[in-house]
Amino acid sequence: MIRHLHILLLIIGSLTTFSAQAGEQIVGEFRPGMPQGREVLAHVPVKVLIAEFIDPQATGLGKSLSYMLWREALTAVHDQRGAGIIYAHTAGDTPLVNLLRQDYHLAAQEIARGQKSRIVMWGAVAEERGQVYIDSYLTLLPELIGESLTLSLENEGRPLPGFSTEISRSRYGFTQVRYPRDRLFRRAVIIRTGAKLRQRPSREAPVVNSLPANTALQAVDMHGAWFKVELEDGSKGWLNIDQLDIPPRTTRVHRNGINIRSGPGNHPVLRNANLRGEYPVLDRRFVPGKGVWYQLQFSWGKGWVAAFLTQPRFTLPAIQFLAGLQRYQLKNYREAAAAFGRFVAESQDQGSNVNLAAALALQGSSLLMRDVGSRKAQEAIMRATALTPYDPLVYNLRMLSALYARGASPGQRSEQMVSDLEQSLELDPRNPRTLTLLKALVALSRMEEPEYRALRHSFWIKDSARERLDALQKRHLDERQL
Repeated sequence: MIRHLHILLLIIGSLTTFSAQAGEQIVGEFRPGMPQGREVLAHVPVKVLIAEFIDPQATGLGKSLSYMLWREALTAVHDQRGAGIIYAHTAGDTPLVNLLRQDYHLAAQEIARGQKSRIVMWGAVAEERGQVYIDSYLTLLPELIGESLTLSLENEGRPLPGFSTEISRSRYGFTQVRYPRDRLFRRAVIIRTGAKLRQRPSREAPVVNSLPANTALQAVDMHGAWFKVELEDGSKGWLNIDQLDIPPRTTRVHRNGINIRSGPGNHPVLRNANLRGEYPVLDRRFVPGKGVWYQLQFSWGKGWVAAFLTQPRFTLPAIQFLAGLQRYQLKNYREAAAAFGRFVAESQDQGSNVNLAAALALQGSSLLMRDVGSRKAQEAIMRATALTPYDPLVYNLRMLSALYARGASPGQRSEQMVSDLEQSLELDPRNPRTLTLLKALVALSRMEEPEYRALRHSFWIKDSARERLDALQKRHLDERQL
């Protein structure tokens, strides 16, 4: 069993001319319980660490896949200031082998703590009969996450004391993803600033071609940090990932009246079409004042579509979940809701109920932070409750969302809030968050505090709900707690 995880400090910085985020690799020597060395991306508030995926068969896929996921994660938050992605991996071509998952997971967490990364992505990859199987996990570090993944209600810009709940667990295991080996690394890659195409995946290998910036190529395979690419004339060569931008693998479009253009931005319209489906991304460009554009492959040919009209898709749905978590913590709630919505759309036919419920809860919370009475938020939270009726967290969340729910009278909302508290306390009678919510609802029912009195014209407790609330108070709280 390997006791050391060798992980150099290579500063990559901002990876595209239009990116707000930063990415770095850390390679060097990691020893459990020993100092980690200096923190990278120290100026970035919300960092994620991607640990090299375990590759028990020593196929090299763990290293290559992890490089690609690192760059996909950067692409997923390319426009989000304050988001950073760190990739921790072993030196050279040495893979992580013979490392028990438990030790690997603990090592990844320790690296993340040393780098003050709030979230760790880790996993394993295996190949059998031409199929690649990928298991992925996310671990959140509560001491670094703090209160950044909670939902707290306000009234007219002032916090409502006690009306707050966590909306995320500390660990997520995602449904296994399978790819044919010959398709895993097939995707578009774009040369960033000019590059040397090499004969082999090595900086010492002979140069076979020089390619200009903004050249889009088709990658057909990968070895370590090197993509094998195919040129239009059929020749092949190797490019290091440091020289490349990595757009989404595909993007989904479900809209009417889309202008498909001959180039990014204000180029002529080739056709106006209703698009329904998932399309390979061939190229990506940033146009000042016009944002990001994708060149897509259609049945009739190629064309450019504004990226905001599409839903980008990556190798693993977990990348969408990760992007949503980062955006929520940075209070970009609109984009957080979109990312969690994409995760739900990609995973609902095969994902676990727990993960789908978590994504819906986070999507609902993101929508509530933008519009506290959002009906779409209510629907997402109701779906989360239906998927995991055994989770007290979703009842706490639904209780909060009911306070400002549109389309229901104050009396109906009070009944719903008490019902949710009853369910949550039945599942976990000692949950401190739920007990705090109970105390807050009791205080709201009395309208004694200034923050609560502001709601007296829009909310009140029905007599039947008050009786149930009194019963909960007597059962779960004593006078010292009120």
